[in-house]
Amino acid sequence: MDDAPNPYQAPATEFEPSVEPPPLAAFHDRKRRLLWWMVVLFAAAGFLAGMVESDSLQLRGLNIVHAVAWAVLLLKWCAYDREEFDVERWRLFAFMMVICPGPLIMIPAHLFATRGWEGVVATLKAAAFLVLLLSMSFASAFAGWWLLGPLE
Repeated sequence: MDDAPNPYQAPATEFEPSVEPPPLAAFHDRKRRLLWWMVVLFAAAGFLAGMVESDSLQLRGLNIVHAVAWAVLLLKWCAYDREEFDVERWRLFAFMMVICPGPLIMIPAHLFATRGWEGVVATLKAAAFLVLLLSMSFASAFAGWWLLGPLE
């Protein structure tokens, strides 16, 4: 009787792939790498902004490129985060990230949706990271202005 197949269980097939979720460390590594790219982006954009006139067309173009690159990095980070916490993507998340003041409204909403009340602590960490990014950008803008001055 022990050798009889269980009639309530689907038979196992040899072609059924065993899909295991990636380990938690893989998510953390990918998200950490994106955070480092954000630091590099803010430092480079700040340094370049320090080298151009404050009312020039080059600065406007630089700000647009910087905003688009940061939005791409943020959206990719949120995608990895959703995948880590196994949460479905909101239907209009990317659109709202562009239309609303995305990092100020949508990131805390995302963190709260993926983590529950632990999202409050994650939002405070994200705010501290934003302060770090803005400080990095300001310091590198001053360095660009001090080293090279505004380019004509």
